[in-house]
Amino acid sequence: MDAIVSLAPPLAAALVDLDATYFVQMTMFLVLYILLSQVFFKPYVRRLRLRDQAGHGLRERAKDALRRAKELDEDAERRLTGAKQAAVLERRRLAEDGVALRDGIVTKERERAQARMDQELAGLEAEKARFMSTTDTTAAELAALIDSQMQSVEAR
Repeated sequence: MDAIVSLAPPLAAALVDLDATYFVQMTMFLVLYILLSQVFFKPYVRRLRLRDQAGHGLRERAKDALRRAKELDEDAERRLTGAKQAAVLERRRLAEDGVALRDGIVTKERERAQARMDQELAGLEAEKARFMSTTDTTAAELAALIDSQMQSVEAR
């Protein structure tokens, strides 16, 4: 136990001893801090600020470019819608023109067919009249022939 008691007082002594090396270390730390502050930290912070400012300008330009792109997209969409509407109107107009042209062609062909049919009917009527005029004389000749044959059969 004496060994334990004898160890207690030196352990109880001050754990931190302030001597000249502490002040030398603090001086070196402060010199290093000031040196790093001037050589490294301030230029680094200055570069970060410049980069942030440059990025801010780029972000502003990007926002402006995005806004312009949206305006151009809306303008293109509006113009495309107008072109589609114009195309629909043109298609409708062409369809109406096509229907009018078709109706004109059909009417003209119908009139031409009717004229030809009237001409053919007139030709048939003329042929019928000629046939009827020749038929009467042929029928009279045929009737006389039949009558003569019947008389010769009756005479026998």
